[in-house]
Amino acid sequence: MAGMSRSWVQSGPRKMSLMEVPLPDTLADGDALARVEASGLCGSDYEQYIGNFDESGILEYPCIIGHEPLLRIDRLTPAAKERWNVEEGDRVLTWPLGCTVCQNCAAGNRLACTSPGRIRRGYASVERGLWGSLSEYMMIAANTVIHKIPEGVPAEDVLLFNPLAAGFDWAVSRGGVTIGDDVLILGSGQRGLASVVACREAGANRIIITGTPNSTEKLKIALKLGATDAIVVDPNEPSSLIDQIGSEVVDVALDVTPNAMQPIMDSLVAVRRCGTVVLGGLKGMNKLPDFVPDQLVLKSLDLRGALGYSARSQKRAIDAILSGRYDFSDWHTHTLPLDRAEEAIQILGGEIKTGRAPIHVTVMGS
Repeated sequence: MAGMSRSWVQSGPRKMSLMEVPLPDTLADGDALARVEASGLCGSDYEQYIGNFDESGILEYPCIIGHEPLLRIDRLTPAAKERWNVEEGDRVLTWPLGCTVCQNCAAGNRLACTSPGRIRRGYASVERGLWGSLSEYMMIAANTVIHKIPEGVPAEDVLLFNPLAAGFDWAVSRGGVTIGDDVLILGSGQRGLASVVACREAGANRIIITGTPNSTEKLKIALKLGATDAIVVDPNEPSSLIDQIGSEVVDVALDVTPNAMQPIMDSLVAVRRCGTVVLGGLKGMNKLPDFVPDQLVLKSLDLRGALGYSARSQKRAIDAILSGRYDFSDWHTHTLPLDRAEEAIQILGGEIKTGRAPIHVTVMGS
C-alpha cells in the first residue's frame, strides 16, 4: 500500500466524515499526485453540503468535497513532468479540462463537456480516486492546465484565484468590459468583489457596486479594491437602486446576487441602449414574473448567462494576485485547519456565527 490520505468524504446531505482513503500505488501516464497545501471554499460547497445538488446529476456519492486547491506536487510521471515542466515539490494551481475529445471540448468549451466519464473535482465518487480538495492529497489528471505559484505568496491570497477568475470571465470575457466603460455590479459577495478587480484591470471608468444594509463592510472592501461608487440598496423597496443611480447609466450590468430577482430588473433599466447584461448569480430555479422581453428588443440589449471560467481567465486572476497591486487582507475572514473543514463550511453558510460575516474561507492542509 502506498499510504493513506485523510479526506473529508460526503455520503449524503450534511453527512461528512474525515476518513482514511488509500493513495494510489501507481499513477496513470501523464497524471500526478499532489499534497493539498490549502483549499478555498465557495457558496457551491455549502450548497453541496446541505444536499442542494443531489438532483443535479453532477454529484456521485460518496465523494471528497472541495474543488479550489493550492497544491504541491508529490509524485508525477515522466510524461507529466515533461508536459507541465514541473518538479516534485513545486507549488501549483490547476485548471481541469474536460474529456478533451468530445465536440464541445474540442472547441475549447470545457463547461459543455458531454463525456459521461468526465471527472468533476469535488463531485466525483471516492471510488474513482482522490478528486476533492478537502483532503491531504489530491490527484491531478493528465488533461489539466498547470500554473506555477512562487513561494512566499500567502495561501489565502493565492486561493482567491477561483472567485477572481470568475470575475474576469463574467465581467471581461462575457460582459466585454473594456477601457472607459461604466459598469454596474449588483452584489458585493466574493464574485462582486472579484468583478471590481477585473473591471479595474480592464480599464473601466466608473465601477458601481451594490449591497444591502448588511453589506457595508464588503462595500468598504470594494472601494479599496477600486470601485468608484458603493450603493446601499433597500431590498424591501423595488425602486431603491434606480432612484439612486438613474436609468441608462452604464454600459454593462453584472448581476452576481444569489436568489434575488429585483437585480435582474434593475440591470435591464440601468444599462444603456446596446449594452450588455450578464447574469452570474443563481436564482434557485425561480421564475421572473415581471420580465418584459420587449425591454431587450427595444434597447437592443445583449443578455448573457455566466458559469465557471476559462483557463485564460484563471491566468489573468493569478497575474492580478501576483502583481502586488491589491491588498486582499480584508477579504480573508476565516482560516481553519483540515480537521475543522465541516465547521468551515457551516461558517460559510452562516450556520455558525463568529462575529464576522464570512467572505473568503480557507481550509489549510495538514
